Amino acid sequence: DGWAVFNLKNISEQRLNISADELTERFIRGDISRSTEGSGLGLSIAQEFVLRMKGEIHAELSGNEFWVKVSFPQKNSNL
Repeated sequence: DGWAVFNLKNISEQRLNISADELTERFIRGDISRSTEGSGLGLSIAQEFVLRMKGEIHAELSGNEFWVKVSFPQKNSNL
């Protein structure tokens, strides 16, 4: 339908007790079991990149799993 779409899934060690919207905010670490690595910027940077490329990004959470759907308009599309 004129979009290139891919889905990513991640499983954290512990249950995620935040909303999907919070997960894409800066300095938010969804997996509280991480104590030495990560700044909490990854999904925030990804969201900014996707939006600047005129794409769409959507996150969903369930327990200790989260999915991110990223969509970009195809080059030859009229979107």
